[in-house]
This record gives sequence, structure tokens and C-alpha cells, in this order.
Amino acid sequence: FALTQQAFLTFVVALLHLERGLPLAWAAGMLSASQVVCVGMRVAMGHVADRWVSPRVLLGSLGLCMAASCLALGLLPAQAPAPLVTIVVVLAGATTMGWNGVFFAALVRSVPREELADSAGATQFFIFGGAMLGPLLFGALVHQGVSHAGGYVMLAALAGAAGWVMLRTPRTEAGSRQVEST
Repeated sequence: FALTQQAFLTFVVALLHLERGLPLAWAAGMLSASQVVCVGMRVAMGHVADRWVSPRVLLGSLGLCMAASCLALGLLPAQAPAPLVTIVVVLAGATTMGWNGVFFAALVRSVPREELADSAGATQFFIFGGAMLGPLLFGALVHQGVSHAGGYVMLAALAGAAGWVMLRTPRTEAGSRQVEST
């Protein structure tokens, strides 16, 4: 998810400007709009994870939503109308950037309190690893001749696979433990 998030953030303006021919300021404005919507998305997803859906299921669903929005972004026609571009970019931003709080809620619920600091540190290592790899791999694809749009289709495949695995993997005993409140 971090790989998808950082690749989205790094290359969406290039996609919109270089491949879709949109003015640079407009493309950057779309990135900004997606970040504003993401703030609300994170709060809303936290509320959903606290009240209605387990964080693991919500994360899996977010992975599928990331996949759909990245696929839509990659398949946007070159002359797509501005409202459609806006909707797709904002949804892609909201889904690719809206997972973090839900992830940490899942972590807190699945790890005994005495292991929480170690677990958070270890997962942050992998999260930042994915965040560093995302733009690097996406850039390498573009360097090899894959379009930015093609890169988003590949991101869709990765996010979709991750979401599907989360939804299909049965809960383990360690994953179903509840942290006792104090």
C-alpha cells in the first residue's frame, strides 16, 4: 500500500501533464485536491474501522478500491472531460493515501500491548521500504518505455492482489487477539 501511495503521489502530476496534456498548474491542483479529500477519508475510515468493519477487512477492501481507482487513472482517455479526471484523481488519492490509520488500528488490535512498540517499529521499516520502492520501480518502468498510464495499471494489479489476499486469508489466532484496555 505504501508503494502504491508514494507512486501515486510522485507521478500523478506527470501523468496528467505529460500524457493527458493538462496544464501543469491544473494537474498539481488535482494532486492537492486529492490530498485534501484524503484527510476526510482517513477520519471516515477510522470511524468505519472502529464501529462497523474489522480493520483487516477494511484494509482488504481499500486495497481493491485502490486497484479500481489506479486502474481508472491508468485507463483515462486522453481527452477525458475535466469533471471525470477530477473524480478519478481524487478517488485515487483518497484510496491510495487513506489506509494508514486503518493499518495501525489493525496492528494495535492484533498485537499484545507489551509487543506493540516493537511491532510498530518493525512494520514501519517495511512501510518505508515500500514507500521508497514505489517511485523507484514506477520510474524504472517509465524509463523502460512503459507509459505513466501503464504504470498505474501495474499499481492497480499490486494493490488489488494485496487487497484480495487480505480478504481471502483466514484470521489466525494471533490476528484475532484483542488488546486489553487499561
